[in-house]
Amino acid sequence: MTHARAWRCALCGWLNPSDAKACASCEKGKPRKRKRLDPSFRPWACVVLALDAGSCSGWAIWVLGKLAASGEHSIYSDAGLREVVRVVEQAKAYAAHLGVPWVALIEQAWGGRMGVGLGCAAGYWMFALRNAQLPRARIGSVLPNVWRARALPKGSNALSRDKVRAVEVATARALVQGRKVGDDEAPAILIGKWAAQAGETGAMLPKNARVTT
Repeated sequence: MTHARAWRCALCGWLNPSDAKACASCEKGKPRKRKRLDPSFRPWACVVLALDAGSCSGWAIWVLGKLAASGEHSIYSDAGLREVVRVVEQAKAYAAHLGVPWVALIEQAWGGRMGVGLGCAAGYWMFALRNAQLPRARIGSVLPNVWRARALPKGSNALSRDKVRAVEVATARALVQGRKVGDDEAPAILIGKWAAQAGETGAMLPKNARVTT
């Protein structure tokens, strides 16, 4: 919970007193039903940092609807935590260079709030995002079945875990001209592909910057 004395959010770790009310929204025990939003016909004019947060985290940066960078790495080491910060700062730098907003989408565990079932991995990313001054309103989550329904071939959601993983890797490799893609990098690439035109992404953007490319 967010305590008045420490002003610390248990989920994202943010300490700024001015954000105490915003962080309180992280602690709502019962997630609200989400309204499915229609995708945009064109990519949003923004930078998307897509994350498959885990002990080995996959990440992808999409800039104006195009994949700019992606990768995966273990985060439970000093080098891994430095890489988390580097990736977040890279996404922020793309946005600053182009003068567009940036958002982050983290894959949400089944049956719970963002971070449930992911240990503290999502918390590391959340803290880095907040430390980079990304507003809480521009950090979102998405369930696997939502992005898979739009980014993978029809019927993929009905496949077993192993089979859907294979489809994810094959689909992601097609987007990067066949280069090797890791099992955690692949979903991050595809989450970014979905987010580039998703209505959910547009809803996170500032109203005066809610435009497409």
